[in-house]
Amino acid sequence: MTAGVTQSPESAKRSQRVESILTRVHDLPTLSPVATRLLAVGRSRDADMKEIVKLIESDPALSTRLLALCRRADKGLGERITTVKRAVLMLGFESVRSAALSVAVYDHLRRDDDPTRAALDHELAAGMALDLATPAFDRQGYWQHLLAVACAAESIAEAHPKLRVQGSEVFLAGLLHGIGKLALDLMFPKAYSNVLRIARLRCRASAEVELQVFGLDHCTVGERLAHHWELPPAVIATTLMHAFPPNDAAGDTSSRIVSIVSVAKRVCRELHLGWSGDFDTPPNSAGGWRTLGLDARGPTAIIPALLETLADRCEVLGLGKFTPLELLTQGVFNANQRLVDAHLALGDKPV
Repeated sequence: MTAGVTQSPESAKRSQRVESILTRVHDLPTLSPVATRLLAVGRSRDADMKEIVKLIESDPALSTRLLALCRRADKGLGERITTVKRAVLMLGFESVRSAALSVAVYDHLRRDDDPTRAALDHELAAGMALDLATPAFDRQGYWQHLLAVACAAESIAEAHPKLRVQGSEVFLAGLLHGIGKLALDLMFPKAYSNVLRIARLRCRASAEVELQVFGLDHCTVGERLAHHWELPPAVIATTLMHAFPPNDAAGDTSSRIVSIVSVAKRVCRELHLGWSGDFDTPPNSAGGWRTLGLDARGPTAIIPALLETLADRCEVLGLGKFTPLELLTQGVFNANQRLVDAHLALGDKPV
């Protein structure tokens, strides 16, 4: 702080609250030893395939789901991917590492770990007049949304080689772009439920209300958690900037990945795939698509493959068994619910 300048009591309280929240991010459980080692191996130029295979195979549950995810990721290889070693040989280390990290982080954050943060959670929730018993955070729906964004981002990257980004890289960034919301829900379930209720009542993006209540948004929390877990630089950048408008494809790899995920998120929000935790009108995906200079057919070009891939991977990760048509129908239902919310926010009665 500049010498001679005194913070107002409200400003000081806000700063303390922000620091308290960021400190608690570092108190969240660390990644599993297998995931941590996979990240370390990925940074090493001398990665030994035998070591990598042995590492993944040390976790039987991870190995089983990893192989299923790899088979879904490349149907051309199908049942030929029967062992972790074969997966590494046929798909490459980066693809297998990305799939393994995706499963490991998903399993880690889907648990209802709730370290003792009750006092601050109660303080944040107090006075909001919305402290209802039923949680507002749809955890399964949110994971489905994150997975949809990951699948859409992967489809965009693989259909446009000129972007010079591997599908596995952008898949991981897409899956983890919204971990800040998961962290806020884990740390402050009551307060965050109320944040989401307010956002829904006002038809606003959750980040707007997060800033009002917490003094920071899920993007900042996500970036801090990604740093804490030492996730890849492109993933860290995506957690912070996925809501920014996409740039053209002339930037570095991280910038291109952020832009791809940004466009993918717009596509998935327009299709209402899963539950995004945002209640504002999503930015138009076609504009971002043009900014990146993608296929002239527009975002609709990836929808059939996106729905099929999402259905497959939802089943692998335990998010439900759907057909592509059921996912599309579910999206229409979600879109209709958003219209009802909008009418209620305007004071209209739903039809």
